[in-house]
Amino acid sequence: MNSLFKTIISLFIGIILGYNLVSNFGNYYPNDFSRIKVILESLKIEECEVVLLGNSVLMNGVDANRFSENTYNLGSSGKGLNESFLMYQEIPKSVKHVIQFVSVDELLEEKLKPIDKQVILNYYSKGYSPNQFTLSLLDSASGEEFDNIEFMDNFRFQRIKFQGSINSFFRSVFQLNNLSNEKFKEIKNPFIYTDDLEESIVDELIKIHGPKTEIIDFKFNQLHFFLKSILYFKNRGVSYSIVVLPLHPKIKYTPNFQNNLNDFIAQNPDLKIYNFSQLLVEKDFIDHAHPNARGREKMTHELQKIID
Repeated sequence: MNSLFKTIISLFIGIILGYNLVSNFGNYYPNDFSRIKVILESLKIEECEVVLLGNSVLMNGVDANRFSENTYNLGSSGKGLNESFLMYQEIPKSVKHVIQFVSVDELLEEKLKPIDKQVILNYYSKGYSPNQFTLSLLDSASGEEFDNIEFMDNFRFQRIKFQGSINSFFRSVFQLNNLSNEKFKEIKNPFIYTDDLEESIVDELIKIHGPKTEIIDFKFNQLHFFLKSILYFKNRGVSYSIVVLPLHPKIKYTPNFQNNLNDFIAQNPDLKIYNFSQLLVEKDFIDHAHPNARGREKMTHELQKIID
């Protein structure tokens, strides 16, 4: 009986350890959730001075190796403004400049899209906890109570918290908490797309992801969030800039739209908004949104002017 009991206990412990070891290796496998861990780790490095935040267009569009060693490209696939807001409280005291990259779509949205629940769970499993500033920013941005999401108390969330604790333990045991050289590359030039797509495929992607009608007027619907962010970072002695991401030339918009956007920038110099939306031409894109090597060179060169 004792032998059977010991076998059952050993088997149970083996399953738990095996499950969590596999999930721990998931932190190193190149997927969107593993990048969250890389980003959170990089923000613990006190030497960091310039932080670039945004989506996969930033990931593919900027080579931070061209700047100082302490400039980090923390773009991430699918990371909208809401998810970038999660990062603000994590910015270390060593940082002097935060540059937020934002798409034209996000500027025009009346309400930002809520963060995917699985993404939130993943942040929590990595030990993340939003402070009061973050909660107020997110609640007003997406219109939902970030700290009162009903699934936070269910079994699935408790399992992920437990899994996160086990992962942290093994990371400590095996000394995996420091960024390796390979991981360091991921916060400097983390481009994920390399081969240009055929024009017909790009056209199809623009039909799927682009606006259904011409973008005519510019309306800065997210202005109040940026004003809050500017004040937040100003109180910390950090400069805060906004870069409007490049638009593929085949995406429909009128000259009036660009004129309105440029006029708004000219009339609000304190906001430090930089318009990259017309920076690239068709041959600078891999697909409907992401820059190729030529586009990356142009974006990096233009960004150099802001950082300098």
